[in-house]
Amino acid sequence: MVVTEIMRFSTTAPPEETITRAVKEFEGVKALPHFVLGTDIQDMGAFQIMSEGDGAQDYVDFGRCSRKVCGEPHNVFHVVLSRSALGVDGPATAKVVEFVQTYFPVSSVTTDFQKKVEEDYHKFNEIFSREVKGRVSVASGWIQEEQQHQYDKLFGDKAKCFLVITGWESKACFDQSVATDSFKEAIPLMLSWNAPFQMSFVERKVLDGAKVV
Repeated sequence: MVVTEIMRFSTTAPPEETITRAVKEFEGVKALPHFVLGTDIQDMGAFQIMSEGDGAQDYVDFGRCSRKVCGEPHNVFHVVLSRSALGVDGPATAKVVEFVQTYFPVSSVTTDFQKKVEEDYHKFNEIFSREVKGRVSVASGWIQEEQQHQYDKLFGDKAKCFLVITGWESKACFDQSVATDSFKEAIPLMLSWNAPFQMSFVERKVLDGAKVV
């Protein structure tokens, strides 16, 4: 089973300096997992490192290098996705990666509830795909760890999160795709959950130890 790990950091160092340090530091790791380092499009001081593997790689050294470059992460979580995020044409290998994290009260997330959410998302994706432009691929899954969140007054407990990761050729492709009639037809399925969500866009900077453009 392939598990995807996502680490999120905030740093005051210039982005280019952090990227250069990352390439240098990861050269010293003998067994790198597949990974990608990127910057948040809206906040260049926010970095994200996504990696995946089956446990065979040396994650101890990888984690040490990640923290040496970016500092202590403010959030780390794991998810088993519907497909590899970092394999051939995986969504996380795209130039721009969209993350949508939807929050549900832990107490309401039963097996049947999860199945219903997954079915709704599948229907949404089928409709949206009719006119989608420049999408590389998409993966989804449930975050394994219960999440602390800003919606605790609404929920009264921690959240279980459904994560969708979409790779795009550019942010403009996303903007064009969500302006289509197909998106307008599909989005009520997601809104019917009546659940808070967070969306972010990460621009790929380092892929498997090499700087990319």
